[in-house]
Amino acid sequence: MEHYSYTALMYVLREQMKQRKLKFNQLALMLKVPESTLKKWFSGQDGPFSRINQICDIFGITLGDLVEMVHKQGVHTFVFSEEQQKYFEGDPMAFYFFWLIVYERLDQQKAEEFLRLSKSQSRKILLRLDRLALVELDAGDRLRVPRTIPIRWAYQGKFIERIYKYWSMGILSSALEKESGSSIILQHFQLSARSVAELEEDLLKLEEKYASRTILEMNVGTEKLNQVRFLLSTALGGFLQASNRVQKF
Repeated sequence: MEHYSYTALMYVLREQMKQRKLKFNQLALMLKVPESTLKKWFSGQDGPFSRINQICDIFGITLGDLVEMVHKQGVHTFVFSEEQQKYFEGDPMAFYFFWLIVYERLDQQKAEEFLRLSKSQSRKILLRLDRLALVELDAGDRLRVPRTIPIRWAYQGKFIERIYKYWSMGILSSALEKESGSSIILQHFQLSARSVAELEEDLLKLEEKYASRTILEMNVGTEKLNQVRFLLSTALGGFLQASNRVQKF
């Protein structure tokens, strides 16, 4: 059986709880343990696999089933609400701060230093992100970063369209300049409608494979991870005919 960390398995068990609409107090009663103990099981970085087996028994699944669920985590489509996008559009620095701490998992202090934010500025942003349900602050204003899940942003809304434009251009620029760790493939196909659909399906599967592996490797945490920017794009039409002109080089 392929090895996965305690936190990776508990992450999927928590998702299973949500699907079954089970609350911690209900599951704690089934397991005959205090609710506070159960919460420690889920928030801990390590623990005996006997705990995982106990919960699997309650859910009617085996440990093998659980590992398979971890392996097959899909990519979830995520849409920022109109209010969230409006906030980010008015304060792009807030989005960069959100991105660094939630998706690049940068320590809050390092994110502040990178963006040159003062403590008061970052606190103001965090309070607003908390109200927008994008992060969570506890009673002592301590930051609780949401778990990372494999997501695909919906190409929807002016702010996200801007991000797509500038970040994709950044990837292409790095690849064209042959920067270390970058690559690019430029290709032209002649395909039937069925093959075009199959190509798009295969590209999505490729994205899902490595998005899911991202979550697993972040949870396992046994080796240093590399930040990798990834762009997939297809467009109908020939390179010359689509633009309706011959470009001069």
